[in-house]
Amino acid sequence: LKFAHQMDSVPSSAKASFHFRDGFSMPVVGLGVYRMKPGIETQDAVSCALECGYRMVDTAAVYNNEADVGEAVRKSQLQRNDIFITTKLWHDGFG
Repeated sequence: LKFAHQMDSVPSSAKASFHFRDGFSMPVVGLGVYRMKPGIETQDAVSCALECGYRMVDTAAVYNNEADVGEAVRKSQLQRNDIFITTKLWHDGFG
């Protein structure tokens, strides 16, 4: 996929982050993949979001698209520590 948007064109509000005392920061704005179909739909949406400057993706095991989020992150060639990924486990997924 090719996108016209570059990180320089992303509004500064979309680049805002929460900064924690331990040195980590979390972007304020992110992409949620709830109700996205597993497969190419999720991969394309995450790829587009990363290309447009998003650096947070919110997913969950119950969405069945976590692997597709991971695939899009791998294909992005961004450093993994530059992307904040949140996920959730169902009550029976705590091992």
